[in-house]
Amino acid sequence: MSFIKRISRSLKRNGLLGTATIAVEKVRDAGAGLRPSVRQKRRGSAERAKQFDMERGVDTGGFIHPTELNVTSPNRLYAVSYHATDPNDFRRAIQALPINFRQFTFVDFGSGKGRTLLLAGEFGFQEIIGVEFSTELHRIAEANIVRVRHAGSGSIRSVCVDATDFKIPDKPLVCYFCNPFGAAVMSQVISNLQWSLNRHPREIYIVYYNAKESRLFDDTNCFEALPGDGWARLWRMVPELSPANAR
Repeated sequence: MSFIKRISRSLKRNGLLGTATIAVEKVRDAGAGLRPSVRQKRRGSAERAKQFDMERGVDTGGFIHPTELNVTSPNRLYAVSYHATDPNDFRRAIQALPINFRQFTFVDFGSGKGRTLLLAGEFGFQEIIGVEFSTELHRIAEANIVRVRHAGSGSIRSVCVDATDFKIPDKPLVCYFCNPFGAAVMSQVISNLQWSLNRHPREIYIVYYNAKESRLFDDTNCFEALPGDGWARLWRMVPELSPANAR
């Protein structure tokens, strides 16, 4: 798609403010990519992603900007480009959690094509759920899930719904985020988690990869930071510290 067509399409979908916000994001990401360490990281990640897809016969790779997707939710203005988690980084982050995986449900907010859902299947979670508001990405994830089955893992499914509207399961949770959306949506998801925790106290862990909105977790008193490794930050939600009326 040509540059002019991209701009025209973005203006129709997102308006002038939304298009300007997206442009700032692109410039910021392009600037970060100039650093040698980032370039090396991206090359290695791309190679691992390609190998991951080839070995399993799936499609989880690529870089897709929100303007390339047909999304009707107002929260499309806060969407971030699709770029799945590096498989190695994901495994390190999940292995750092001090839990029995079989007792937990894994939820990926902004699960895209479902790479982390397939990776989570390696750990034997009780249930694995992807939350994705793009119909196109959701359908690709469903096709990928059909192709990959993990012995000993619970059900794996993708749900096509806005993250702010997702009904959080009343079970012990590992909630995963790969820089899926901006602060406005993340704040609402955090509020939903607080409400769910107050309603049904249980263990909830947060794994946030490429944590650009990490301050929202640090500044909320129900999140206790845990030691992390690499590109992911980890928190444990603490019921006794969460506000009595999160909603």
